[in-house]
Amino acid sequence: MTNKVSVTTRYTDDLLQKTKIIAQKEHRSWNNLIEIAVEQFVSDWEKKNGKINLE
Repeated sequence: MTNKVSVTTRYTDDLLQKTKIIAQKEHRSWNNLIEIAVEQFVSDWEKKNGKINLE
């Protein structure tokens, strides 16, 4: 199992409500939807800019 950390973020009310609706339509939890969106963002960024080395 992957270690996960808890973080606090801030969103506009509209963005929060829209992402909650998307999560519901995708049959996902809101947290899982955000996690997948961030993973996709990082993947797209690395394709354009190169792999990020965590060492």
